[in-house]
Amino acid sequence: VDIGSTALKVVEISQEEDKVILRRCGVASAEGEDTAELLKKLLDLSGITTTNVAIAVSSSDVIAKPFEYPPMPGKELLKAIRLEAEQEVTHGKSDMAVDWHAFPSNGGEATRGLLAVVPKNTMNRHLEIAKKAGLRPVIADVAGLALWNAYWTLLGSKETAPKTVLLMNVGAKTTNLIIAKGPDTLILSRDFNLGAKALTEGH
Repeated sequence: VDIGSTALKVVEISQEEDKVILRRCGVASAEGEDTAELLKKLLDLSGITTTNVAIAVSSSDVIAKPFEYPPMPGKELLKAIRLEAEQEVTHGKSDMAVDWHAFPSNGGEATRGLLAVVPKNTMNRHLEIAKKAGLRPVIADVAGLALWNAYWTLLGSKETAPKTVLLMNVGAKTTNLIIAKGPDTLILSRDFNLGAKALTEGH
């Protein structure tokens, strides 16, 4: 489920062996009425009955960056990640949600992973809309990282040697930009408050 500033998008997919199959999809305006009610109507029109969904958040305040630490015990690793998150937060700590993911490592190799810091008000707004529409959010992701994951699942995994790619999602008010190489090598992730609306109006 994509809850945008001007449009709502829903997609239902399934996976059979190594194929991702599009089952149903729909797009509707997010303007003019209660967003949760509009989303509920879109789900009905699209014929989507599943309630477990994934949502994504985008904002210029979103921080997504890779980290790398030498081998260390789990408690020390958690402290290091929390310290890095605190250094990245420009607003009050209580206003930001922090999550991280460590990539599998072999033996004594350094611990590599991703750190994500998201404004709680932005996250909570998306969660509230989804729940009011009768949905159960089971995954909440950063929009740019969701785009990156989708690319590597659908296309990148077919490459014999991972290539550096630039991915852009230009929304009405926000643009997500990702530069990455391979499924676990993030180079840059940024959300800009510049989208199609500003570009078409010449700002």
